[in-house]
Amino acid sequence: MAREQLSQEKIKIAKLQTKVAALEGLNEYEISEKVQTALKALPARKEVFQAIDIINLLASENGLVIDNLSVSPGEISDGEATPTAELKKDLLSFKLELVGDPEGFQKFLTRLAQFIPLADSKKVELGSEGAMNEFSLEFYFAPPPTTLGKTEDSLPTLTEKEEEAYKSISNLPYIIQEETETPIYSSFGRANPFSF
Repeated sequence: MAREQLSQEKIKIAKLQTKVAALEGLNEYEISEKVQTALKALPARKEVFQAIDIINLLASENGLVIDNLSVSPGEISDGEATPTAELKKDLLSFKLELVGDPEGFQKFLTRLAQFIPLADSKKVELGSEGAMNEFSLEFYFAPPPTTLGKTEDSLPTLTEKEEEAYKSISNLPYIIQEETETPIYSSFGRANPFSF
């Protein structure tokens, strides 16, 4: 019995050594970049305020006025979101009513599909010019995995389909500009006259 247990432990150690070698061979920078891109496209939690900012930005960019906005975020606490019975766990649902011209609505929906984070329009009811138009939008999110599988299992790798999905989202621009530090001084004097 001890011999059999020793044999199983040796197999387990060999698998762990293989896994360690695979982990050491990974390019940390490449993985970090892929994770950051994936999290921009598919946030790890329900980003309610970010989604509202996106809706507001796209509406104002296309000459639309938000007349009504409601959100069904599910339960949100401690920065995390959990699903309710009537919501899918990977969606943040919005219903909004916009006022503006039909061309603005078309541009709104087109622009929504051209950026990340990933969102989708599920219900669109267009009225006449200047009339109220109703939209149902869904922003996606997905909590990341908590482990890389069982300790003795080999590392999971991306499938060909997952690699294609990554390539398609990596080419989409991020709709919300990342904040960058504005230099206080430039060669022409103060770059930002409101900073001290």
